[in-house]
Amino acid sequence: MKKVLLFGLFLFIFVFACAQPERRITTGRRCIECHDKELQKFLSEKIIHAPVKNKNCEACHRSHGLIGGVYLNKALPQLCYECHKDLKEPKAKKIHSPFEKGNCLKCHNPHSASYEFLLVKGPKETCLSCHTSEKFIQSFLHSPAKNCQTCHLPHYANIANRLKKSKKTLCLDCHDIKKSNFVKAHANYKVSGNHCIDCHSPHSSKEKALFKLYAHKPIQDCDTCHLGPEAENPFGLKAKGNDLCYSCHDKKKPPFNALKKHPPLEKESCLICHKPHASNHASILAKEEKEVCLSCHKSMVEKTKLSFVHKPINEGKCVICHNPHSADADRLLLKPVAGICYECHKKEKFTKVYRHPPANEENCLVCHDAHASAQKRILVQSLPGLCYKCHKETARDFKKINVHTPAEKGECYKCHNPHSASYKFFFPVRHKELCFYCHGTMKKGLTVLHPPFKRGRCEQCHEHHASDNPDQLIRIGAEGCYPCHKTIEKKVIKEKNVHDPLKKGECTICHSPHGSKISHQLYRPWKGLCLSCHEEDIIIKAETETFIHKPIDEGKCALCHRAHYSKLPKLLVASGSKLCQSCHDLKDKTLMQKHLGKKMSKMHCIKCHTPHSSRDKALFKYVLHKPFGERRCQDCH
Repeated sequence: MKKVLLFGLFLFIFVFACAQPERRITTGRRCIECHDKELQKFLSEKIIHAPVKNKNCEACHRSHGLIGGVYLNKALPQLCYECHKDLKEPKAKKIHSPFEKGNCLKCHNPHSASYEFLLVKGPKETCLSCHTSEKFIQSFLHSPAKNCQTCHLPHYANIANRLKKSKKTLCLDCHDIKKSNFVKAHANYKVSGNHCIDCHSPHSSKEKALFKLYAHKPIQDCDTCHLGPEAENPFGLKAKGNDLCYSCHDKKKPPFNALKKHPPLEKESCLICHKPHASNHASILAKEEKEVCLSCHKSMVEKTKLSFVHKPINEGKCVICHNPHSADADRLLLKPVAGICYECHKKEKFTKVYRHPPANEENCLVCHDAHASAQKRILVQSLPGLCYKCHKETARDFKKINVHTPAEKGECYKCHNPHSASYKFFFPVRHKELCFYCHGTMKKGLTVLHPPFKRGRCEQCHEHHASDNPDQLIRIGAEGCYPCHKTIEKKVIKEKNVHDPLKKGECTICHSPHGSKISHQLYRPWKGLCLSCHEEDIIIKAETETFIHKPIDEGKCALCHRAHYSKLPKLLVASGSKLCQSCHDLKDKTLMQKHLGKKMSKMHCIKCHTPHSSRDKALFKYVLHKPFGERRCQDCH
């Protein structure tokens, strides 16, 4: 019973503890109790945000307790809308970008500032931190431009550029167009205030009259183009269309008299591209150069969205290549295609000894698009497909199994200069250096080099582009070696005993095809190399034997065996005792006594001795005739 009561008590405490509401550890102190230093700094400014002035930090911030950090009660801009409710749902079409994104702190300081409306900088400087165009910073400043809010609303408006009023009435708030000095300044023409910014900059200018950055020369002599101020229609034009322009610009002289003419010049109106009075764009263009061109050449609009755009197009400088009025060349080009290209791209790069036919014929557009492309280098087609258009035979090569890595990636230019080069096949370096351009580390640390590899004549073994053989080999196995090693090829056919790897055409079992630190381009010293295959015959036995034949121990297999072929079994260099006499003096008396005084030259050593290792110091074979094992040769001999 006691146990039941204890268990019930424990369960009650556990459930009660779990049911408690979440608790937050706080200090219970206000922000200003710790942040008084910051508060005094804020209060020292001219304009102070109301919550800061009232020392009510908690209006925006929530307490962070012992863990430091800036925590807002709500995310921006919702927090600002708590007080600035009129800004929450703007009923206007033209919204200031930072305001639309809820980035109030782009323009306003949340605590205090030296400027009205808590602007982070002055009423002009705050705006100029984003609006950096030269039209705002010229020598002569329009008086209202000292404070942008004189004409513009800061957050939103229904009029373009967030103007407070329409263009027709905004200027009239300050300028009395009926005053004599105003009328005189406009050559006695009675302006209505409708078109002020056709001629004048609303912000700044290079001239006191606040003309836009680029003004039409007759702008101060209005009657050059317009009827006089006393005429019934004072702003009527003296001639129609382009004929008016030709009264100053002689159409029989450059740039208007070339064979091919820009349609607006010939059939339509100069005002398609130019403003009649003034503009903030060079050549008095109606818009930025790029925008002017694209307004007619609409097919180019999508093209300019491609990944790789020609630099002049990107910078909106179509006139680097085209004459905007007339030219003798097609597409109104200033010069033949290559001549234009050479203006930016140094001609020397295209006129070396060996020239790619398109470069030699100066026909850049065979490979490149003049404007934009989805391909790097503004190519008209991806690589290697572009190269295959002309190099059809090479295209068939690349259908083989093993393709050279640069070619497989479509990087033909890694080996061939696409324009011109000082070396044959448009190689960027000498033939013998080409492969090492990428494979430079292959020679590192090697002292014995395969002669073709040393000379950089890799094509003696490898195909340049592709092969059906591994490693792009021209021939596989020994067939690739025989064109140079003809003697070995003949001996392999002639001799009875051939080293097994050679018989199978596997020269690279022993030799590195490129180079090594060991003579004959061997992968390892003799001992390690031979034992890597002959493990069962030699290594396993040697591990259990006490005595190893000295040539084996020293890795001098070649003392007894030939490497490639032999007339004798086991690839031996000699038969009988002749095999051993290079190390053992067969006329040595002590040696002869051990062999019953018999002539050693007539003996066959390996009938009794093992050539590699043995349990016996004398290297006798494993199973011995009992009298022989007990050294009682006289019993039989």
